Amino acid sequence: MPRNDVHVEFLYLDLDTCTRCQDTSRALEEALRAVRPALAATGRQVTLTRTHVDSAQRAVEVGLEVSPTVRVDGADMADPELRSDCRECGERCGCPGDVSCRLWAYGDEEHTAAPVGLLVEAILGAAGATRPEPLAVGAGADCGCGPDCC
Repeated sequence: MPRNDVHVEFLYLDLDTCTRCQDTSRALEEALRAVRPALAATGRQVTLTRTHVDSAQRAVEVGLEVSPTVRVDGADMADPELRSDCRECGERCGCPGDVSCRLWAYGDEEHTAAPVGLLVEAILGAAGATRPEPLAVGAGADCGCGPDCC
């Protein structure tokens, strides 16, 4: 089986006052705790790089469109166009109403922080993890167990 290690990047503007960045950071840590044992059991690993984007120039350099951003193997895992005004970031820069931070779509809802489930699914998906097909069971099913099973 080929080894599919996963690299996660977390790009953010402000972990001091922005609750969206703070909550996404916590959710990412929780997601990593959840997936690391599963990936390790298959000989894979996940690495994390955190990037504090502290200027417009730095945002251009790292390709940050909206904060916070989580990239899995280089791909933004959420729609960068889904965003809303962020009071904390607006107050920090002195431009209320002019700063938008990311929203995360998951489970028919929009969230101001990345949901742990969304992060886990993206990381496992990048590692090539898939859900196994369920066995066919019941009368007449051919599960391969023998004539007395199904």
